Amino acid sequence: MWVTKRFIKGMLVTPQGWPEHSPMWRSTIAGYRVIPLCHRHMTPKYRQLVAEAAAAKRVHHLRSPRQIRAFLDAIKQEYRGD
Repeated sequence: MWVTKRFIKGMLVTPQGWPEHSPMWRSTIAGYRVIPLCHRHMTPKYRQLVAEAAAAKRVHHLRSPRQIRAFLDAIKQEYRGD
């Protein structure tokens, strides 16, 4: 989903952190090709690593941009001691 959203927005304005004059179409297609490979090969290994780490550490499963922002805000508050 984020690949598609970046592609659509990229037709109007260069996405943040994206190099100027980069090939949006080619990069988007490459992203679509890599997503299933990552899901097939990397996701099982990643889930195993997370499960192992959860035994000794706090693990947060962030599923949306809103959850990411909330998590970062909470970490900032914790770091500042608020």
